[in-house]
Formats: sequence, structure tokens, C-alpha cells
Amino acid sequence: MAKPIRYARDETVFPAHVPQDHVGCVTRGVLRLEKLLSDGQQQIIGILVASDMFGRMFDGPLGYAIEAATDAEVCLFRRGPFEDLLGRSPELEKLVILNILNEVDAALEWVGVLANRKVSARAASFLLMLCRRWAAQTGALSLDHGRIEVNVPLRRHDLALFLGTRPETLSRAFHSLAEDGFIAMHSPYLFEIRDLDGLTRLSGQDYLSDTDPLLQLARAASNS
Repeated sequence: MAKPIRYARDETVFPAHVPQDHVGCVTRGVLRLEKLLSDGQQQIIGILVASDMFGRMFDGPLGYAIEAATDAEVCLFRRGPFEDLLGRSPELEKLVILNILNEVDAALEWVGVLANRKVSARAASFLLMLCRRWAAQTGALSLDHGRIEVNVPLRRHDLALFLGTRPETLSRAFHSLAEDGFIAMHSPYLFEIRDLDGLTRLSGQDYLSDTDPLLQLARAASNS
């Protein structure tokens, strides 16, 4: 039932407002969800990484386009047979529901991020979310000699659209984080987190709980 397809960066996977006969799952790379606003501006409203599903089941077309933010590979399933399979497989249905709940959680968290007026706080939140949610899927995180290094898988233009700002403003925000000692910038895409607690406070979170994956990462880095 699955059909693997590869997409080059910037290729369209699903166009907006066009009925689709398939649903899909990301197996490699990063996809972006892009919406055309009423003023003609493009806005990235979400990103998908390996294991994330996309497409609407039991419903109509998407209100946004899905495009490859990096070279990517997806598995497409014909919607009708996949919907029938869901009805026969409670375990698969549970996995799909959990995926939807994870998307809702991510969307709610991102609403809080975008509500912050400071672009530096949004940038800090994105780096923390990349560590917490997507590192395992994108291979974006490494622990090297007691350091937490994050490889951002999005181009600066795409990331600026995702954070609701301009590339120039975002660059200044990252440089500000570096000057304040929260991070070090080894390249436009490679960042080292030097002050995890400070970055957490800047993002709007007061502290890291004992069960937070980020705290576990920090402890692993300090012991490496």
C-alpha cells in the first residue's frame, strides 16, 4: 500500500486547496507547511520531520501547501484503502490519533512562542523545541565533549517565515543571543547551547522539570 517518493528541496508535495487521493508519512528530511495570507505574504505555519503524518483523512483538501524544506522522502498511501485499514486495525488507529494529538500539542506550544514580541525569545524557543521535539528525527542534535550542538535543518529565509519575522531581524536575534552568552554560532546553521537555563528563561519558561528531555540532554552533555 505504501509508495516511497523522494522530493528535492522546494518541490511541492501537496498543493493547497486541491483534493488529494493520498495521505503520507515523512521518512527522511523536513517538510514545511506553507499558507498564503490575505495580503499575499507567505507564512510557514509548521514543519514535519521523520515519523510525522500529513494529509486529511475522511475530509476535504488542505488549506495550506506542503513543500520540501530539505531533500526529503515520504511514503504515500492511497487514502481510501488506508482509511479502510484504520477501521480494521485499532493499533494503527491509535497511532494516527496519537500523531494528531502530538500535532495539536506542537501547535499550541507554537502559538505561545509567536505571541512573544521579542524575536530573540522566539529564536530561543525554536532552538529548545528543536532539541526537545525533533532532534532524534532530524539528526539535528549532538553531544560533543560536554557541549550541546544543534544543527538547524531550515534555511534562514524559511526559518524567518516560520518565526514570523524577516531574515535580517532573525540574524540579529541570533547574534544577540551569542553576544549575551546563551549560544555560540559555529556557522549559519550550527549552534552550540552554552547557557541552557538562561535560554530557557528567555524563551518564557521559568525552569526545566526533572522529566524534561532538555535537562536529560544537559546532564548527558556534562557527563560526556
